Amino acid sequence: MSRSVALVVADRLNKYIDLPPRPKFKVNDVLQRGNVFSFVRSKSTFFAFPDEISSLKNRFINVTSTGFMIIYETNQKGIVVDLRRALNVFCEADRFVKKSKKINYLRCHVKIRLPRGNIHLFLRDENVHKWTCAIMRASARPGKLVSPVPSIPLETMETHLETAIEEEEEEEEISTACESCAEPVTVIEVPNSSVRSLRLKLEKELVLMPKEQFFAEVYHPPTNEIVLEPTSEQEKKEEEAEVEREKNWWMRSLRC
Repeated sequence: MSRSVALVVADRLNKYIDLPPRPKFKVNDVLQRGNVFSFVRSKSTFFAFPDEISSLKNRFINVTSTGFMIIYETNQKGIVVDLRRALNVFCEADRFVKKSKKINYLRCHVKIRLPRGNIHLFLRDENVHKWTCAIMRASARPGKLVSPVPSIPLETMETHLETAIEEEEEEEEISTACESCAEPVTVIEVPNSSVRSLRLKLEKELVLMPKEQFFAEVYHPPTNEIVLEPTSEQEKKEEEAEVEREKNWWMRSLRC
């Protein structure tokens, strides 16, 4: 027994509609079907309200070859999503290994980003390849049809060329007549300034200082002060104590 039902594509991912009850009925022309660990995040209509997130559980999902995903929330209710409206499809896969308990399996998180929410699927092992291929194939949009270029008859093309050549010749005659009647144009030539001419100009504008003044500004003469180290043991100890005290104070300030 077959049954045809017209289903409404969900605009919001938290509004469930009546679906053909399962397991009595099943969807034909599917790429993949089965129970998948999943949850749905529906965006709120107002930005101040939080998003609605469904529970994480096993849901029966169908992916059709026409680009639709039918998600059963219960055996009679669910939502229909058009995967061709998906903005992005993200897949993150890795291998979970735990040698102590001999656990080794491939896991994958698929996120389908839609205009009004997201659908998250969690797959394992051989289901990763099956579901990812089905989702990517269903979400692929058909390419745009390119209309063929209309062919122009040869006679029409020759007439177009003749008229174009005649118009160009008329424009040339008009332009030469206008040029003969026009007044002579005054042309002002601007000399090109090179790097050498700019350098010579800057050198002329600079005020050169005498050599003695230049060295006096750059090099300072040494002072006549002579620093002598303490000769007595008492002065050396006092100086070392002062240096050690300053060092300890500096290290404490760095720690702070």
